[in-house]
Amino acid sequence: MERLSITALGERPPATAFLTPKDRPSPLKARIDTAFRQVEGKSFGSNWGRFGSKNYQLCAIEPAAILKALIGKEPLRQVFYVVDVGTNSIWSRSLSKHLNKDEELTSRDLTIHIFDLGGEKLSEDLLPEERSGICHIHRYGSFKIEELSLAFSEKGVNLRDRVDLCVTRCCLTHLCDPVGTLLQMLDLIRPGSGLLFADEFAYYSESASSRRITLRNTLRILLHTRIPFLQGYFKDQMTYIVQKPRDTAILLPLAYQTKEPDPSDLHPRAATLLRELEEPVTTLPIECRIERMITFRGDFALFESLRQMGLITPALHKHAPLVASDMTFATPPPPHLPVPIADADRPHSA
Repeated sequence: MERLSITALGERPPATAFLTPKDRPSPLKARIDTAFRQVEGKSFGSNWGRFGSKNYQLCAIEPAAILKALIGKEPLRQVFYVVDVGTNSIWSRSLSKHLNKDEELTSRDLTIHIFDLGGEKLSEDLLPEERSGICHIHRYGSFKIEELSLAFSEKGVNLRDRVDLCVTRCCLTHLCDPVGTLLQMLDLIRPGSGLLFADEFAYYSESASSRRITLRNTLRILLHTRIPFLQGYFKDQMTYIVQKPRDTAILLPLAYQTKEPDPSDLHPRAATLLRELEEPVTTLPIECRIERMITFRGDFALFESLRQMGLITPALHKHAPLVASDMTFATPPPPHLPVPIADADRPHSA
């Protein structure tokens, strides 16, 4: 079966406009403000259940291993950046502990800045700044994640094109505008080497060829961007690994709409309605053989790059093409939960 490489699909034809969070309509801005006021008074570092753990499930790839591999590719660089969007604070401490145990890293003159971003206020037991060995943790509570770029700017921090690893878990699905927020996250990623790990979210789109409104998922947004990405599923979590190309602008041929779908059809975690200005890539294979391991679908060149870095192993991970059934939701996802995929697409135990 032919392997699909998003970057090999040719030049994008010019669109009339591209999405930017600066163009959010007033009703959407108001919803974002209301949602932020509801969370900023809560305590940062509260119990996040199974997601408030010492490690994120990134398709069985350890975040510390990811960062170590990225650092190893640039032996002369001394400063690296990690961002956790929608943090639980436990993970950053665990990551710092793992990195400080690595003699290969600690023997170098390194500083690894880890930014914890949470909408809730910092609890009394958490320090805004924490230094440990080669790691420097920055905790930003009452941080307006949906206005990521502005919030960083107000703190005098410029991370554009500097972040080596950005992770977000069970955050985008709770936001009023996950698409606009994802664009701001991608703006932080270091071109050509940095990686973004994100999970599923829902939004509504109006087709470019009709007036039909459909519930969409993360995959469709990434297909619109035409940048390298992989989709993987592991332990009830759909993960997307995204790499920002060098010298290539990330463009979404979408526009915010001021109207909303019928309230009876509106999913509680899909507050954003976007108009598609062009159709995304649709040349997807129809079928895919299910493997008894973690299967990554999407850009084969990115898969090979991760394999060469030692992050993907043939015994555990396999590449496969994207399939047409991945394009839309079979049923709307429940609120506050990661979006499930069909049982047929779940990895089987040996």
